[in-house]
Amino acid sequence: MSKRKKKPCSKVGCTDELNNENAINCDKCLNKFHFTCVDVEGSISEIYSTLKTTGFLWFCVLCKSRVNDALNLQKTVAKDIKEEVSSLKCWFENQLKTLEEKFLSKVETQSDSLDLNIKSYSDVVSKDLKKTAETNSAISCLTKNCNIIKSNIESRKDEEKEEILRQQKINNVIIFNVPESAGDPEEAIKEDVRKIKTILKDEIEIKPEDVKTIFRKQQSKENKRPRAIMMKFTSTEKKHEILKLRNLFFKDSNENIQVYIHQDRTFNERMQYKKAREELNERRGSGEENLTIRNGKVMKYHPFRFDPQSYWG
Repeated sequence: MSKRKKKPCSKVGCTDELNNENAINCDKCLNKFHFTCVDVEGSISEIYSTLKTTGFLWFCVLCKSRVNDALNLQKTVAKDIKEEVSSLKCWFENQLKTLEEKFLSKVETQSDSLDLNIKSYSDVVSKDLKKTAETNSAISCLTKNCNIIKSNIESRKDEEKEEILRQQKINNVIIFNVPESAGDPEEAIKEDVRKIKTILKDEIEIKPEDVKTIFRKQQSKENKRPRAIMMKFTSTEKKHEILKLRNLFFKDSNENIQVYIHQDRTFNERMQYKKAREELNERRGSGEENLTIRNGKVMKYHPFRFDPQSYWG
């Protein structure tokens, strides 16, 4: 088997090869760069440890510029809306004040002929009240539109955060029900790697360069089941190969333990699949058949309408 060619640095003009000790990847576009090409100091372990504990992400120059542009656009839109609302409010107040002054002026100048002009004044008051009602209606409509714009901005911001989380988890899988080993944490990790190799040895080949990191996930003390194993791969293709595997077992003390592998999902995706599972169980309980979950939604599938064995003879 030919040795896989390493990917060069993503910086324009750099043709040197990358390795895990001298490179860092952008959390938005997933491109990799030499530390020296992006002015990042320190070892890769120190950098990723810092990112993990502080919660910050690292973006390349192009992605950082795009994120800043989006934030600046949001600020500009919010500022324009605020200024427009303030301007309209001032205009409305001036209009109301002008109308009030005109009305009072008419009352004062025509007080001597009040009885003769009472009908005329009544009409003026009626028109002013109508204008006031129209003004209040316009303000209410503008406020409603501003709230809609604000809601759309917040929704888009949440969607961008969700997309960033999905990109961070795009090459991850979670392995459930693998027995834990007691003792030194480093030795326990080595034992976990050995167990995973044992489970997958007859199914798929995984090379050291295919795996970015592997560790046990934290869970509540009340949960007595083995902690799930998180595996981060360097490529999406290898992750898809792993997710296609079915009926995996690990032999422990002469007992075959079934192992499950799932995609690493965001919180929103997990909630979506939870609702889909509840809907699936409810519809199956009502007697519906040929149902399955795809992309977080319950869908019908069409079973074979013929006997496949009749074509095998």
